Amino acid sequence: PVREPEKALRERVSGYWKHRATTNLHACYPFYESSFRTKYTADQFATDFRRLNRFAPEFLGIDAATIHASGAKATVRVKLRTHPDVLQGQELVSSSEETWVLENNVWSKTGELTFPNI
Repeated sequence: PVREPEKALRERVSGYWKHRATTNLHACYPFYESSFRTKYTADQFATDFRRLNRFAPEFLGIDAATIHASGAKATVRVKLRTHPDVLQGQELVSSSEETWVLENNVWSKTGELTFPNI
């Protein structure tokens, strides 16, 4: 049986990825940790992080969710399906590791790294 904190984490991660699938970054924004949201407004996030939609990742589920001993941080492996241009549209299924933190009893995704727009 899945423990309560892990169940809440899995639901939150799935909710985030459901929004990512719609490529609506404004809908993803509230899932991020507060320190990240103080750096970027929702509009800045939607503009500056458009690359998150680049491969239109499709969420296939959670491979693993590990809550650290502190209970305030978790590592989540999500399974994603993409069709990157470099593979001429061939399907690529991969696992991606994310860090989530517990803030005010709500799991939040840690901030994205900024990459220069190329």
